[in-house]
Amino acid sequence: ATTIVGDIYPAAERSRVQDWLSGVWGIAAIAGPALGAFIVQHLHWSFVFWINLPIGVIAIAILLRYLDEHVQPRAHQINLMGAALLMLGIGAILMPAIQAQYLNAATTTALLVIGVIALVLLAVGERRASEPILPYKLWRSRIMAASNSGSLAIGMLLMCVVAFLPTYVEAVMGRSAIYAGAAVATQSVSWSCGSIISSRIMAFSSYRTTGVIGALSLIAGTALLIALAIEGDE
Repeated sequence: ATTIVGDIYPAAERSRVQDWLSGVWGIAAIAGPALGAFIVQHLHWSFVFWINLPIGVIAIAILLRYLDEHVQPRAHQINLMGAALLMLGIGAILMPAIQAQYLNAATTTALLVIGVIALVLLAVGERRASEPILPYKLWRSRIMAASNSGSLAIGMLLMCVVAFLPTYVEAVMGRSAIYAGAAVATQSVSWSCGSIISSRIMAFSSYRTTGVIGALSLIAGTALLIALAIEGDE
């Protein structure tokens, strides 16, 4: 959806359209975690993933019916080798990071070696590919390099917070999945409100100012989580 906004709206209108997307996100942020917690507690955890399939099918059908794109057709060469190496490299490195306690030393070492070799081959092959998955020319742009590096750092921090909150509520505070879902919903609502505010700031300021404010706010919120005391939750 974000990509489509960039395609069909000029830069001056994108922040206004992002308000609408943030509003949709706000509704989903309240309903999603609560519904997910209900499904996990009363049905089966796998239904949390299956429920996305009909929603995705409806969204795709709407795009096929109403999205009018003016695309000039031209021949493309899909970089299948690059896609396979990217998938293999990231997957082989993530597996030991996630399942290290269940893997022996030999398996862990083999996966890390395979992942590194795959990523090295990807880096070499992308220089020769006619349509690379990771075009190096994008990293020559200071704006692209800075925004992607910042997104990587902020994304890691954000995912830590998202994974930490429900675990803390259930494992430390001893509450049910319903309370964990409510914590995630509150966080998501704050996220959508922040998106609306940042789009307003971006309209009369710049994306740099918005990015700095968002990053500092995320760091401050994480610092507050570090200050949580277990004794206060008993």
